[in-house]
Amino acid sequence: MAESKKPDIWMPLYIGNYLADTANLNATRSGAYLHLLMYYWRNGPLEDDPGELLFISKLDGPDALSILQALLKKFFTHEADGLWHQAQQDKEREKWHAKKIKAIEKATLAADVRWKNDPG
Repeated sequence: MAESKKPDIWMPLYIGNYLADTANLNATRSGAYLHLLMYYWRNGPLEDDPGELLFISKLDGPDALSILQALLKKFFTHEADGLWHQAQQDKEREKWHAKKIKAIEKATLAADVRWKNDPG
C-alpha cells in the first residue's frame, strides 16, 4: 500500500509554546512564522530559496527579506542537507508518521483477519 509522506491537514499547535516563543514578534512577523510552520508541517524542511520562502510566509514590502532572514535565524537551523529545519516540527512530523504507520498496520491486519474468515 502506497503511503503519503504528507501529514494530515491538521497540525498540532501548542498555543502556550507558540505565544511564549513569539511574544516579542509583531503581528506581521508572527503571521509569517505561522505560515512557514504550516507549510513545513505539510511539506517538510524548507528549501533555501528566499523568493519561495517570501511567497510562503506572505511577506512583502521593503523589509520582507530582512524579516524573513530574522525569522529563519531565530526559529530554524540551516542543516547540512541545505534545508531549513525546525526541531519541534521535525519531532511532531516523526510522531505523526509513526502513528500513521501503526494505523495502517492495524487496518491491514484487521482486513486480513476479516477476509480470512469470510467464507465467500
